[in-house]
Amino acid sequence: MTDPRLQVLGTYETGAFDESAAEIVAHDPNTQRVFVVNGNEATIDVLDISDPTNPNLINQIDVSPAFGAGANSVAVNDDGIVAVAVEANNTQDPGTVVFFNADGDPLNQVTVGALPDMLTFTSDGTKVLVANEGEPNDDYSNDPEGSVSIIDISGGVENLTQADVSTADFSDFIGREEELRNKGIRIYGPGSNAAQDLEPEFIAVDGNDTTAFVTLQENNAVAVVDIENANIVDVLPLGVKDYSRGLPSLTTFEFSDLPDLGTTEGGQNILLGGLSGLWYEGTDDDGNLQFVTVPDRGPNGAPTDVDDDGENERPFALPEYQARIVRFTL
Repeated sequence: MTDPRLQVLGTYETGAFDESAAEIVAHDPNTQRVFVVNGNEATIDVLDISDPTNPNLINQIDVSPAFGAGANSVAVNDDGIVAVAVEANNTQDPGTVVFFNADGDPLNQVTVGALPDMLTFTSDGTKVLVANEGEPNDDYSNDPEGSVSIIDISGGVENLTQADVSTADFSDFIGREEELRNKGIRIYGPGSNAAQDLEPEFIAVDGNDTTAFVTLQENNAVAVVDIENANIVDVLPLGVKDYSRGLPSLTTFEFSDLPDLGTTEGGQNILLGGLSGLWYEGTDDDGNLQFVTVPDRGPNGAPTDVDDDGENERPFALPEYQARIVRFTL
């Protein structure tokens, strides 16, 4: 079997460059609609992709001012229920999760933690998990706690009440800040305890819908959540690579037959490259060294005023390139 190759079938453009106008995407296979967070207009844009070669905008769901400042995330379950995470007008205040049908009609809403940054359904579609980042203001005079909200919609979205929302927080880790630091977890906010400083960013749910793994981006860690009991059972460090240690030596290796990433509008062929921060995995059975790394997306274009705002930007040479991880052996 050959490696699968992705091919672009169609593209929809919002017309706004570098303004988060097409951020998070969720697909409803029942209606062949795609729901897109448009941070520039504080809407959820609804696209019809029944003809994938010609996606077109059929609706915009207004999020602000009715439900808050703007949407941060969107997800759809198998029943066509659309969940949207909305931050409050004051970022440090509790946010909201609003439920819509596929036509964009609001069905219900509940309050969650401060700055709900991402949400996802469990695989059975009966629960929604929300990563509440709890980001502080600039001077840390208001630093809300990070948390994970678990919304039980098994009784139907129309019947949903605040009693169906459980919160997994980091209160059990207050007073254990030095323990966390010694494990390699970053706790650094001035005057902040662990519950305030740990900031959930993204959630992945296991196949049994029993455990969630939540990235804590600013803390270089992952939280493990017991979904049934709405409890954070552990915080795991992700480690650090200290490039200042050891005695460096230089050995140059050349790669041949690098994958072709695409061709720019000017006809330049871009190959995989720009490897950054090699991470050593070990050796294979033949004694070869194994590494993991992150490549860049190819060279930036020449500085130009892309959006007519009087400032030059550095547009990507391959704007549709997707981030990837590379594993190789030497």
